Amino acid sequence: MEILLFLLSIAAIAWAIQLNIRLRAATETLKDLTARYQPAMDIDRHVLNGEKQVRALLEERQQINAEIASAKTGLMRLNEELALASDAAFLVEIGYYEPRYEFEDIPSYEAELTRIRDKQKTMLREDGTGSNKGGAATYHQEQMRRNQLTITYPEGDAQQLHQALLLLKRSRCLNISAFCREAIAEMLERLEAVK
Repeated sequence: MEILLFLLSIAAIAWAIQLNIRLRAATETLKDLTARYQPAMDIDRHVLNGEKQVRALLEERQQINAEIASAKTGLMRLNEELALASDAAFLVEIGYYEPRYEFEDIPSYEAELTRIRDKQKTMLREDGTGSNKGGAATYHQEQMRRNQLTITYPEGDAQQLHQALLLLKRSRCLNISAFCREAIAEMLERLEAVK
């Protein structure tokens, strides 16, 4: 019996050694397979990471597209406002004026317009004193007398005056009314006639 036990223990030890050898061989095979297929397992991890990054980039792209659409809308609105402003500036530049009235309704506007027209007619009829004696003609004659230009100068300064008047006549940058220009031309003719 002891021999049997001894043989059995030797068989068990042999079997354990054989299992240990198989286990080492399987471990080595697993290491070889892991080393060989590690890139494939890494690829799976990389694919998962790549999919996460792609989803994040798509979300960011959607946000950027929304911001671009919002910016385009704002830009279009600003361009329209700029076009309106430049049109308004151009119209003002060429002398167009669009009046703005603060009337609540059309009848009040028409009443104010009628009142202004009546006042204008009354002013045209008056001669400047508040009476209607002479009418518009008397009023304009009085205004012409007020606007006459009288030039006086010492006799020795005639040449200097002549030079100044010629300079004024030739000067295009001075804002001289037609009346003043005619008076200067008349005075120059008189000076030349005296010479």
